[in-house]
Amino acid sequence: LDHHKRWDYLAAQRPDVYIANSRNVAGQLERYYNRTADSILFPFVDLDRFKPVKTRDDYVLVLGRLEPYKRADLVLEACAKLGWPVKVGGSGSWLERYRQQYRRYPNIEFLRRVPEDQLPSLYAHANVFVFPAEEDAGITPLEAMASGCPVLAYGKGGALESIRAGVSGEFFFEQSADGVARALSNFDWKGYTPTRIRDQARQFDMPHFKTTLVKVVHQVLQIH
Repeated sequence: LDHHKRWDYLAAQRPDVYIANSRNVAGQLERYYNRTADSILFPFVDLDRFKPVKTRDDYVLVLGRLEPYKRADLVLEACAKLGWPVKVGGSGSWLERYRQQYRRYPNIEFLRRVPEDQLPSLYAHANVFVFPAEEDAGITPLEAMASGCPVLAYGKGGALESIRAGVSGEFFFEQSADGVARALSNFDWKGYTPTRIRDQARQFDMPHFKTTLVKVVHQVLQIH
């Protein structure tokens, strides 16, 4: 193991330029490789694909790969306790496990993999999108915000860089089912304005991403 760590560290010193997809990842570069990120290029969202709607439906949304580290279980358990309707989009190795575990709860709906053309409507009609995992960056919160849907996220990782508390969502800091249930109970989704939420996502739109990427490429060409 030590041999692999040394090889990995040495290999990490070879690139001329590092682009991190968040300040969170830039910190990891410094911590593990003693390298400073030359640029921060957060993932983009295609704003033209997502639009707010005038009326929402009454459901909580969680979306992504159903794997243990994604922590969808926290949202499922919280909604099971609260009795709140929740739509679960995505597939993964734990899909059937979750379906069996929560088969007695009519308020929990498993959508499996959601077709791309149905995602915008699914986001836009949700009361709140829950992002329960610690991620390097996170694209799904951007898609939710572009749809005018407020985000309730675990307060670590890249979510801290994309979500603005009180404007486009809120954070919870206890990564447990009880922590999510308390946060949902205290979450006033009616206090969020879809257009303001979408404005927060605007700084992560595709044109901004392209402009920044072109600047980074020019910097690399100048090095050589």
